[in-house]
Amino acid sequence: MTSPASTPENTPAATTTATATSSVIKRRGASRSLDITLTIVFLVLNALMVAALFVPALFLAMASAGCMGSCNLDVVQAGFNIALFGPSVAFIVNLVLSIVFLVKKRTTWLLSLLVGVGGFLVFLLGVALVFLPAS
Repeated sequence: MTSPASTPENTPAATTTATATSSVIKRRGASRSLDITLTIVFLVLNALMVAALFVPALFLAMASAGCMGSCNLDVVQAGFNIALFGPSVAFIVNLVLSIVFLVKKRTTWLLSLLVGVGGFLVFLLGVALVFLPAS
């Protein structure tokens, strides 16, 4: 009959491995909850940014009022549409990709942050297109 102290489960190496495995599982759980929290925070901030940029984008329609035949109105119209709808499209893409990545248990917070910044850059591109023909 073997004593409990000599079984493979009770050796110091087995105990250390079990402890290391449980700490890795705890860290993954904490990392996962942090990922979900940051993703939700960035999605909410992105939605607020889209709402905040909507009104300034509407005022871009008045940018063509100062043109007296010297502006390319097609470029102004394209810039207006990009500034108005671009951040909203980026938010929808962000929302869909975030849900897909969360379901697949991939890191999502960085995606949400980068697409949010990308939505703001799309707005700035639209503003630049509106005012480029006026100069």
